[in-house]
Amino acid sequence: MAKYERLAREAARKYAGDPKKAWTEMRRLMDVPAALGRARIVSSKRMANINQVVEMSLDQLQELRRPVASILDIDQKRVCELLKLWYDQKIQESTILERVSCLRRVMVLIGKAQVIPKGKAWERIKKEHGVPVPLKGRSIIAQFAKGWHDLGVDSAPVIAAVAAEDAVCGVQMEMMLLWGLRLNESVQLQPRVSFDLAGQFLLVHRGTKGGKTRKVLLSPDDSVRARQLEVLGRAFELGDKHPKGILAIPGLRLDQMKR
Repeated sequence: MAKYERLAREAARKYAGDPKKAWTEMRRLMDVPAALGRARIVSSKRMANINQVVEMSLDQLQELRRPVASILDIDQKRVCELLKLWYDQKIQESTILERVSCLRRVMVLIGKAQVIPKGKAWERIKKEHGVPVPLKGRSIIAQFAKGWHDLGVDSAPVIAAVAAEDAVCGVQMEMMLLWGLRLNESVQLQPRVSFDLAGQFLLVHRGTKGGKTRKVLLSPDDSVRARQLEVLGRAFELGDKHPKGILAIPGLRLDQMKR
């Protein structure tokens, strides 16, 4: 039995015929995991998004004359009817994908993962129910080169010019170049705390995707490794000047530092 299937059934019995009240009762007692199988629960903002999508979907199913007594009655056909409505309303593809993601999370938690499966199975279901294929959608494949090297940009003079304006920003860019850090990771890095001298790797956890800690190993190439350690030494010095040991300009908020 899924984590909240019993809760869903109890709420449905308690508020028979009123799916929104049943959902409200469930939401009050639910701790939705940030990802299935993980202990961390979703943020209040994410939970608010899920709640908004579920309540909106229940209302729209009523308008489409496809009402449900509880969220347990939501099936593939009803979800596809919602998709058709959203496409008719010219809702952006990214918004539709987010709504489907919210509904899928709830379906999995109440033991109905088959309603919105992933991958080819979901694409097949949409096709079978006549859901239109959008002309434009979100793509995970880059349509053109975006890297400096691919665009013929020499990073050295650019970073040198930035460093001349501000040493912290220059080192942040060098850390991204030599250590493969993302922007979020570079501006929140605590250099001295993050570097494992014995293991010779950088342990990155602040600003990472999904809050997952990851190791960034030193390069096996001697010349690159020497450059990595040299820039890391300057990152130590600049991080030591920040009250929190962060490679950032003291007094600036995260959004300011990123800009």
